[in-house]
Amino acid sequence: MPQSIYDPGFATYGGGSTHTVLHPLVIGAMIVVALLTFLLPRKYVIVPLFLGLMLIPSGQNLYVAGNHLYVARILILFGLMRLIWTKISSPGNLIPGGFSTLDKLFLVWAIYHALAVVLVSMHWGAVPNDISFLWAAVGGYFLFRWLIQNDEDVLRLLKVFAVVALFAAAGMIFE
Repeated sequence: MPQSIYDPGFATYGGGSTHTVLHPLVIGAMIVVALLTFLLPRKYVIVPLFLGLMLIPSGQNLYVAGNHLYVARILILFGLMRLIWTKISSPGNLIPGGFSTLDKLFLVWAIYHALAVVLVSMHWGAVPNDISFLWAAVGGYFLFRWLIQNDEDVLRLLKVFAVVALFAAAGMIFE
């Protein structure tokens, strides 16, 4: 009988596969999204990035040193690298309206959420899990705050949502 690639231990902190699970099509899609993230103007970056985040299966991951680097987090990392590159190469505010009260509240909530999980569980296995949570939540929040700056960006994102909905509908019909 073949051995399972999933580790039943540490299910509380994400569990999952004990090695990399990346389909070749997913690797190709990640490379395309990463390239487009760096090559497209800011207003169009949201299209491939959001399509990648929504359409690439969530279980696809790179297993490095006992940690799962899920595709969504890798794509967020590429987006954040683009954001940092933009900040370095051009002065001025990246986020319209600056760092608002809502941004502060979100940041405080995310930090309290991460601390609460660690303090309640009192287990070191929770720390990498919470670092991943902060990476995805805070990184994704500020990435999308940078990508969505005006009404045109909102309309562009709604069109991408419609494309994602078509794929979801096709999947539901197929099932």
